[in-house]
Amino acid sequence: RSQSLQLFSGSDDRCIRHYNLNEMMYLETLYGHQFGVMDIDCHRKERPISVGRDRTARAWKLSEDTHLIFRGGAKVSSADCVNVIKDDWYLTGHDDGHLGLWMTDKKKAVASFDLAHGADGVVGRGISSIGSLKGSDL
Repeated sequence: RSQSLQLFSGSDDRCIRHYNLNEMMYLETLYGHQFGVMDIDCHRKERPISVGRDRTARAWKLSEDTHLIFRGGAKVSSADCVNVIKDDWYLTGHDDGHLGLWMTDKKKAVASFDLAHGADGVVGRGISSIGSLKGSDL
């Protein structure tokens, strides 16, 4: 998390682990993904966003011990990467070449781009990483 000593890690065990580096200790485990966690990112709020092989993105509300679930739809494959732009805006990159722009107030992507990196025949080139300037207006 930006400007903090919090660390989050996700794994194939479907869990997200939360650590406090100031005290060098493990804090909690977050459960919710049905398959492995592929990527996790956060900005300033205590609201990390993760993507998993279960074809969901999840915004974790740590202070309330809950999370929001976002699904890309039946035609969108699982996401491989996520990048939080601002606290409520994030991008997802999918293994079928789909790129999604999301807002945590909406259940569906605000904007989406199929085959963002073109295609090899009929199969889209997967997006394996996303980067953006934190806090930008994109």
